[in-house]
Amino acid sequence: MIMKTIIKSVVLLLLIPSLAACIGEKKQGPPVGTDPSVATRTQTIFTGDNECLYGGVLIETGIDENSNGVLDASEVDTTKKVCNGAPGADGTNGENGLQALINTIPEPAGVNCPNGGLRLDTGLDSNSNGTLDTEEVVASDYACNG
Repeated sequence: MIMKTIIKSVVLLLLIPSLAACIGEKKQGPPVGTDPSVATRTQTIFTGDNECLYGGVLIETGIDENSNGVLDASEVDTTKKVCNGAPGADGTNGENGLQALINTIPEPAGVNCPNGGLRLDTGLDSNSNGTLDTEEVVASDYACNG
């Protein structure tokens, strides 16, 4: 149960403020007819998946190339799975782990994203302060505008 709560927290942290939706639904993008922008959608992974035996969340990102406000299947550029952990040895919840956190930071136009976009920093909250501090960042990815 703790891992499910952590997974939900990670997904909520991934949502870009301008994209509103819930897990399992397509995220809203810009108004139809505007310039393409980064879009995200998530889906629940059910128990028994080859990579996520105990379920989890599938996170897809890409550019809404047709500016319809939806990340269509043909627009998905990146797919990541966030898996739930295994239950404890006796079938009950295991020990609480560290919380996984994600920061989304606007990325200006430049080397990483020619047209700007977002930098996604990820890591574990090793000091349990609820914030992903600079020294806790273990990976950075970019979701660039088209």
